Amino acid sequence: MVFVWLRKLLAPFQILILFLAALTVSSFKLIIMIYSPTGKIRSGFFEIPLPTTTLWHRIVIAHFISLTPGTLSIEILESDHLLVHAMDLVNRKAVNELVQKKLGPLLRVMSDGGGFL
Repeated sequence: MVFVWLRKLLAPFQILILFLAALTVSSFKLIIMIYSPTGKIRSGFFEIPLPTTTLWHRIVIAHFISLTPGTLSIEILESDHLLVHAMDLVNRKAVNELVQKKLGPLLRVMSDGGGFL
């Protein structure tokens, strides 16, 4: 019981740390991409399957992605996918992994059993 409560209490801080790490890494990648002499920026759209069906979780994930430099959430689709625009399509796999393996489980921990979200 205490362990579950502690996990729910620490989940928002884990999400904040995860966001700050993603923000820092993507900022440096974006700076390198913009100022590189080759200028090979391959921007485009792609879909990410959402790990949850809760409206609040979808909104948090969409904002998380939009606040990260070089990516922008366009639309939450009815097929449980998120339409995202990225400055570099190579990052498509990294964004998908971040949402599926890190952010999704943290949001579920926060909401299980009447948590924060």
